[in-house]
Amino acid sequence: MVKARKGRSGSRPDAPSGRRLVYEDLSFHAQQAAEKAINAVYVKLGMRFPYTHDIAELLSSLARSSVHLEDDVKAAADSICS
Repeated sequence: MVKARKGRSGSRPDAPSGRRLVYEDLSFHAQQAAEKAINAVYVKLGMRFPYTHDIAELLSSLARSSVHLEDDVKAAADSICS
C-alpha cells in the first residue's frame, strides 16, 4: 500500500488555489479509488470482499473466484503492484 501521509516532500504549489499539491496525497487517493472500484465489483456480484488495502490481493481473490479479469486490468495491476 502506498504510504501517502508520512511526509510532505514532493509538494508544489497548486497555482489556481495557492494550496500545496502533494504527490503522496494524490497517490493515496488513487489507491483508495482503485480499492473502491474493485470492491464495487465484489458488491455487484454479491460477494464479500476481503478487508485489505492490497490491490493485487483484491484482484487475485476475484480471479480465484472465477471472475474473468481483462488482460489490461491484470497488466495495470502488475505494473503498480510490483
